[in-house]
Parts: sequence; structure tokens; C-alpha cells
Amino acid sequence: MEDFTTVIPYEPFEIEGIHIMPIKTSHDDAYSVGYVLDDGKRKLVYMTDTGYVKETDLVYLRNAITIF
Repeated sequence: MEDFTTVIPYEPFEIEGIHIMPIKTSHDDAYSVGYVLDDGKRKLVYMTDTGYVKETDLVYLRNAITIF
């Protein structure tokens, strides 16, 4: 049986040493989120098909090596 994590916006979780922060995205689906993945050395932001990023969420994008 596989382990599952319920993803809730702005409630971080960790998988194998990778800190993951789900953030809400501007999309027509109420449950749409993007992800900030951080291993303590590098940060990657993965957000697709979003209209804009809220000003309050820009802090999560700071210092990212890549933003998708």
C-alpha cells in the first residue's frame, strides 16, 4: 500500500529531505496549487497555467533557481 499526503495550500510537508510548500494559484479550479521545492541549497518553483501570482506569495518565489 502506498502512502499519500493530502495537500493543503500553505501547509508544508517533506518527502525524502525535500521541503515542499503548496501555494494556491490563480486558476478556475478551486483546488489548483503550485509547489515550491527546497532542499536547503536550491529552490525550484513549479506553477503552471496560472493567471498571476498574488503579492503575498512572491516571498515563496524569492531566490528560486528555476520557476516553471
